[in-house]
Amino acid sequence: MDSIEEESGDKLPIILVGNKIDLKEERVISREEGEKKAKQYGLKFYETSAKEGNDVDNCFKELAELIAEKIIQKKSNTKDKNQKLNAKPKKKKKDCCKS
Repeated sequence: MDSIEEESGDKLPIILVGNKIDLKEERVISREEGEKKAKQYGLKFYETSAKEGNDVDNCFKELAELIAEKIIQKKSNTKDKNQKLNAKPKKKKKDCCKS
């Protein structure tokens, strides 16, 4: 995770995926370990099997939604900055009527 964040320079949408769960005899990491690691980094966790079709679609859907949210957030931030830059300064009232 440190390497990903260091290289990207920006927070990327990331999910943690355990793949090939159909190969139960060859499993190295338990579901609990995967969930714990995902929680440690604040990520969503999926276990998938392309062979059996388990959660592959949900995994890609989740990642696409995270990417879309990131794009919308970036556009919103840019729009807010542009509005502030283009805002007209408020006119100060003249002090002509004070005695």
